[in-house]
Amino acid sequence: MPFGTVNGEDGKKIKTRSGDSIKLSELLDEAKERALAMFEARLAESQDKVKVDPAKKEETAERMGISAIKYYDLKQNRV
Repeated sequence: MPFGTVNGEDGKKIKTRSGDSIKLSELLDEAKERALAMFEARLAESQDKVKVDPAKKEETAERMGISAIKYYDLKQNRV
């Protein structure tokens, strides 16, 4: 089933043979970093209304990042 092309940040097609494609591990790491940044920003906004164990922040950010990637992938209409 075709899903169309995968484009880079510049809007051009990503060519896997040229080696310019993004590795899955890099994508997951970036998703975790972005989720952690958003999570910490939201915690800062809450100003002591929400208590979170600092040891759980990394684990929570990883789950949020992976979940965001899964959601984006599954929400696409394959038709």
